[in-house]
Amino acid sequence: MHGAKAGNKRNELADRLLETLRKKPGQRVKHNSLARRLSASEAEMARAAECLLDWGYIIRGGPGWYEFKCAPDALLDTEITFGLRTKRLGQQVHAYRKVKSTIPIATSLANAGAPEGTLVIAEEQSAGRGRLGRTWHSPPGVGAYLSLILRPKVAAADTPALSIVAAIALAEAVEKQTALAAQVKWPNDVLVRGRKVAGILTGMSADGTRVCHVIVSAGLNINQMRGDFSPELSAKAASLRMLARRKVDRAALVRAFLEILERRYTTFVRSGFSPLRKKARALSALLGHQISITGAATSGVSGALRAPEARWSKAKTIRGEVIDIDDCGRLLVNTGSDIIALIAGEVTLEGNYP
Repeated sequence: MHGAKAGNKRNELADRLLETLRKKPGQRVKHNSLARRLSASEAEMARAAECLLDWGYIIRGGPGWYEFKCAPDALLDTEITFGLRTKRLGQQVHAYRKVKSTIPIATSLANAGAPEGTLVIAEEQSAGRGRLGRTWHSPPGVGAYLSLILRPKVAAADTPALSIVAAIALAEAVEKQTALAAQVKWPNDVLVRGRKVAGILTGMSADGTRVCHVIVSAGLNINQMRGDFSPELSAKAASLRMLARRKVDRAALVRAFLEILERRYTTFVRSGFSPLRKKARALSALLGHQISITGAATSGVSGALRAPEARWSKAKTIRGEVIDIDDCGRLLVNTGSDIIALIAGEVTLEGNYP
């Protein structure tokens, strides 16, 4: 399916009616003109109009005419694709009112051969998760919870950098839509004023060294109010509405993310992470700061940057100053006795954002 309207039955004629009416907002479009254009009877159009009303669109009607008034604040596939300027990402959308998690749905679609760029998006998740199995708070109607299928033609060892690529795109989309200065907390959190507004999670399926697909998932705190966060979360997280002091168009933010990510992703697949390094450094919330790292995967750095086999340090905490992000997307950390290249790990800003 191209995408269910937040769990409602799909109606192809309703999609076409919406597209036609939306081209003339606030104007009355006559039934006979619509009937010719859509090859549909008045009774069929009436049923399609009822579907649009059920999906939350405001459509006025009178003797012999319909008029588009406004769209709902909903993550419908028609809202995600409306005006979307991408070639691949988001061209197929599966939208739901409520799911346990978008990740297993996207994974199942990917395994079944869904094309690159297929998007699974939900208004609410009952079992959303973040990194390290943590629960991701996913209340209905205020955030955006999505998973995107990518099929990059890159080495499996290069795919961890996709978390940073996606985080860069999301930070840029936040700034574009809200004018808020967003930063990336390596490798996959987006912060505004030191508080988390979004998180990225990636999962890869590979056949040996060949990448079959990568699922890039994101949870976005968009229009939550302060009371929507638990006391524990409110010290660390915030919504864009709280920080921008205005309601944010959720579908427009998702569209901006898809458009920017497509450009950044295309660059990464063609040329690796190196062309994105300057932007990653500019958006970094960690550069020049003291951090602690647990569950670290590191590699040594000497002279020219290189990436030997990773060394895992799960048992101990590593501390040091972040001095750079390299051409592979690794975080370079000066521990005082050595410079390490961080491939993965749980990073905490010392004396700041936890």
